[in-house]
Amino acid sequence: MAAAIEKWLASRAGWTRGAVVAVVLLAALPAIPLATWCLSPERFLAYGQAIGFHPSKAEVAHEGLLPQPMGDQFGWPEMVREVSGIYGSLPPAERAVTGIFCGNYGEAGAINLFGPAYGLPRAYSRHQNHWYWGPPAEDYRNLIVLQWSREDVEDNCTTWQAFPHEARFGMAEENTPIHLCRGVKFDLRKIWSHSHHWN
Repeated sequence: MAAAIEKWLASRAGWTRGAVVAVVLLAALPAIPLATWCLSPERFLAYGQAIGFHPSKAEVAHEGLLPQPMGDQFGWPEMVREVSGIYGSLPPAERAVTGIFCGNYGEAGAINLFGPAYGLPRAYSRHQNHWYWGPPAEDYRNLIVLQWSREDVEDNCTTWQAFPHEARFGMAEENTPIHLCRGVKFDLRKIWSHSHHWN
């Protein structure tokens, strides 16, 4: 189609070609704020609603307010601070046997990027290629876990505490409580070889 249009334009006057380019550019103008993410999340959502833009799901579990690639930009520093608050509240002896286990590679990556400034240990995740960076060398008796359901916690922890977590513009699947799982009923090192998760 583009080749046919180019051939047709080649035989037309210069002003015709200029007019066609101008029409294409004008038609594209309304999409620029959506394509460049130059608006704040609130304005992005309001603008999209005003022009009838509804982003399609880019990932199976994506249910956030923003398109998935944009939503993945939000909430990481806040989440790391929350994990740091939980970890820092533990007595030193308990911190020494407490690891961090994340439901996806994004969470683990954020903790490993921002966490050293808070004194956090390395985070592990069985999700996607992040699995290749485990298992941990340490024998963790407790875990701070992200994206665990209540059933997961009940099945795998002797005792636990839940801490609310929500990033409004982040990925909705990550808006679940962060749990401090004491007395983990499995050895992360021993199950690592068959615990990877691809999606």
